[in-house]
Amino acid sequence: VTTFQHKAAFSAILIGTGCPEYNPKRSSPSTLVHYNGYYFLVDMGNGTQARLIEAGIAFHDIETMMFTHHHLDHNEEYMPLAVLAWLQGRRQANLVGPPGTKDLHDFLLRFYEKDLKYRARLTNSELDGMFTGVDITELEGENELALAGVRITTTEVPHTVYTLAYRFEADGQSIVVSGDLSYSEDLIQLAQGADLLVMDSGGVIKKGRGGGPARRRPPRLEIDGKVVRAHASLEEVATMAAKANVKKMALTHFTPGEIDVEANLREMGKIYGGEIIFGEDLMEVTP
Repeated sequence: VTTFQHKAAFSAILIGTGCPEYNPKRSSPSTLVHYNGYYFLVDMGNGTQARLIEAGIAFHDIETMMFTHHHLDHNEEYMPLAVLAWLQGRRQANLVGPPGTKDLHDFLLRFYEKDLKYRARLTNSELDGMFTGVDITELEGENELALAGVRITTTEVPHTVYTLAYRFEADGQSIVVSGDLSYSEDLIQLAQGADLLVMDSGGVIKKGRGGGPARRRPPRLEIDGKVVRAHASLEEVATMAAKANVKKMALTHFTPGEIDVEANLREMGKIYGGEIIFGEDLMEVTP
């Protein structure tokens, strides 16, 4: 039974605000968009289950599970979360994401078929719905769909694999989840005028060994013969938020280390004039 007490009818709970590197203070990326008791779980990195339990949110109450992209730190807990939700009594689910989403679900059913049958017998549960009750939607580029009174639009953003950003709109308010990205004019367009942008933090300034600021710039990588950047710089993050004219931005996807809040606010404030929130696991942010 879900016991989490929401601040508002429409909000985003930062379930995990970390990155692939282990950090006991931060789970891997996951954002739970909430609207009138309906949940959209965007990404499910390592630690998502533990944080949801800590928050008091029942797995089976999350009917829509979504991926921005298929990196391990964004999808690795989909399989246990999905199985446990059905064991808890889920009867229907929506699964949304970029290409590869159906393959991931089908792999779960195929590889763990005997395990699923065993657990269903052990708990006297019904798992047939995992095979017949999951509505899978794979998306590329710009799309629009509606679920539970929420309008959802998408766009592709640049990363090392195919990645989507999502915009959720309800009751005249909007929440955008960026996914991992480098600088993107498409994200700027998707996020235009948004009330809240949950944003890949890029190269935030950390406190160095001497206590002073330590600047980190996301590296360039060669992948499939192309030179790409996985994440935007601090200035690019601020520029995207400013150009999109978003009211507030919640930063997430932090690497280990102590964030130099003052240094970041000083540098980002030169570009972006809205509210900047440094996300923590289980922080609820309202539009």
